Amino acid sequence: MNPDYFPPQLGLPIAGVLFAVLAVCWWRDRSGRGGHA
Repeated sequence: MNPDYFPPQLGLPIAGVLFAVLAVCWWRDRSGRGGHA
């Protein structure tokens, strides 16, 4: 697997998944710590 070759078709879903995971972790931490404001 050549690290220099990264197909753009693969980059967008991976970025979307990473963003979704970060958003879920942030939301759970925020709602868990502050409750329902």
